[in-house]
Amino acid sequence: MSTEIGGIVAEVSRDRLNENVRALEGLRHGTENYAILEEKAGFIEDELRSFGLAVESQPVIYRQRRYRNIIATLRGNGSGKEKLLVGAHYDSPRGSPGADDNASGVAVLLEAARIQMACVEPPPPLENSPKCFGCSLAGICLPDEVECLNRQDAANPLDVRRLYPARDDALPLYVQDQGARVGKEGQALVVSRGFFKSRVSLRSLSR
Repeated sequence: MSTEIGGIVAEVSRDRLNENVRALEGLRHGTENYAILEEKAGFIEDELRSFGLAVESQPVIYRQRRYRNIIATLRGNGSGKEKLLVGAHYDSPRGSPGADDNASGVAVLLEAARIQMACVEPPPPLENSPKCFGCSLAGICLPDEVECLNRQDAANPLDVRRLYPARDDALPLYVQDQGARVGKEGQALVVSRGFFKSRVSLRSLSR
């Protein structure tokens, strides 16, 4: 086993594998346990998004009922490289809790996704990129790119560096009401002002 592969294997958490199998096991046959199958699909989506992956559903119609493939994508930073596809079915046979067919396979897939995302290197820090102090748009402003475009000319073209957000399905939370308070309850941020209260899931936020 190579040193690189050995290092990845060492990151595998047996506790997380067991937790995921317990979360997924149970009757979830596509015809007889459709509602439960959809619930498990939601769990898988939430887990993949929590790792920072872009997640989408691919609808599949079978016997006039809508099922879905869950697709999580980690995009590379170069072209011409090989693509790697990892998959596992998340339904179970009729009448079976499906712990090993195929909750265990999905658990391994989720753990592989978690480890892979932990290995992704963040982009280098911005250089000469001052922010406007106190501006509410500082979280999404990219003056580094603006400066690059301002210095662009036909004789000496400059490449605009691409940035890869950890999650492209999440958004920043801006609180602009004077007197508003932000707190945390479980896995959600709570914004309150007087009798008004709003909850926002942490998994839907980028920062």
